[in-house]
Amino acid sequence: MGTVSKAISLLEMLGRSAPETALADLARRAGFDKATTRRLLVSLIE
Repeated sequence: MGTVSKAISLLEMLGRSAPETALADLARRAGFDKATTRRLLVSLIE
């Protein structure tokens, strides 16, 4: 799965998650490690 696909997947998941969802929970549900999840989130924020 490419970076863009991962970011889109994460965005879709964020849309269905509570605002206070922990990074570890997002990573587990997405099937990514925490470092990848954090990197994608930081990129999306910028």
